[in-house]
Amino acid sequence: MKNAKEPMLAVRECLDDMGLSYDVDDEQNKTTLTYTGDNGDWKIVIAIFEDDNEIMVVSVMPELVPYARRRIVSEFIARVNFGYTIGGFDIDYDDGEVRYKAGLSIPSTGLTAEMIRPLILSGVANADEHFFSSFKEVMAGEKTPAEAAGDE
Repeated sequence: MKNAKEPMLAVRECLDDMGLSYDVDDEQNKTTLTYTGDNGDWKIVIAIFEDDNEIMVVSVMPELVPYARRRIVSEFIARVNFGYTIGGFDIDYDDGEVRYKAGLSIPSTGLTAEMIRPLILSGVANADEHFFSSFKEVMAGEKTPAEAAGDE
C-alpha cells in the first residue's frame, strides 16, 4: 500500500496535512484535539487499539444530556443513526455524554493519512454540520425526535 505507515505516524501525518493542532498520548495510543465548528467546539479523540488492529475517531458533544432528556435524545439518536454507513452516535446513559464514533480495521500493511481523513471528516460533518442544532432542539423540547431527524 502506497505510503502506508505505523498507525500513530499516519494519524500525525493526517492531522498535520489538515493543519490541525493536537496532543499525543503515546502510552494510551490516543491523539486528542479540539475542532471549532459553526455550532460549537468538539473534542475529538483518535484511538489506536493495537491488540484489535483498529482505529476509532470519536467526536464528543460539548454538553451533557440532562437525565430527564436522555430517553428522548436516545430516540433521536436511533432515528439519525438509521441511515449512516460510516459511523454513528451513541449516548452514555450514566453521564449523558453523546459521541459520534467512526472506525476501521487497520490493514496489515499499515494506515495512510487518506484512510484516516474520512473518519475525522465524517465526525465533524455529522456532529457539527448536521446533528448539533437538531440535537439541541430535541434536548430543549422544541422538536420531537421524529421532527428533528426529518422523519415527519
